[in-house]
Amino acid sequence: MKTVSEIVESFKFSGGEIQVTLKDNLFESGGRVNLKAHLHSSDAIMELLLTADAYKRIGVTVGTLQVPYLPYARQDRVCASGQALSIAVMANLINSIGAEKVVVFDCHSPVGLALINNVHNISKAAWAADIYGLSSRKKYEIIAPDAGAQKSAYEFAKALPNATGVTCAHKYRDVTTGAITGVAYEGDVTGKHCLIVDDICDGGATFTALSKKLREGGAASVELFVVHGIFSRGLEVFDNLEHIWCVNVFDKELEHSARVSVIH
Repeated sequence: MKTVSEIVESFKFSGGEIQVTLKDNLFESGGRVNLKAHLHSSDAIMELLLTADAYKRIGVTVGTLQVPYLPYARQDRVCASGQALSIAVMANLINSIGAEKVVVFDCHSPVGLALINNVHNISKAAWAADIYGLSSRKKYEIIAPDAGAQKSAYEFAKALPNATGVTCAHKYRDVTTGAITGVAYEGDVTGKHCLIVDDICDGGATFTALSKKLREGGAASVELFVVHGIFSRGLEVFDNLEHIWCVNVFDKELEHSARVSVIH
């Protein structure tokens, strides 16, 4: 499976429009192509749609479409009158491609999965065994950072050999600003190697606050596993994390950081 950027030549017109041209009309036997698209920008979304259209025009069907990060999955509800249901718009665009199968990595919201045709979601538990091996078989206490992450944290712990258990945390926000005002967790982490598990790390405010709290509670070490690493504030904010495990890193430069291990 090749990424869209590997099989097309693309450029942008002065008006901002994207255009793509297939490289030598590359496609697989039987008139079917499998595509992988890292949709980390609006341009990348448009590039995928144009690539799929270019293939259709030479009689090629999109078999499997792999979209590791599903854009707008975090905008899965209308919070105020006059707003769009963004995930519905994104789902309609993906459905317009007509792929036989759409694979996403640990989708943030079940709404996105419900709206996309022929979708297959790979949960974060699929990478548990990889972390176990790459960490030299460390015994981890799995930390669910909030109520929404608890179910998947238990699934991850079941898939991770030698997991010592699951500790559930909670975060508190200022309802007027959305800012995190505090975190807490249930249980005792004294002497434990803690692995915080979640789907996305954006700025990392939750994880920085929680890792500090776990350290204060006597944790032997604190690490983080997220499927999608946006890291919009860089890695410098994660002072209390020994290591970060990730599957899909937005900034490829961060893949070379000693603090990040990318699981392929």
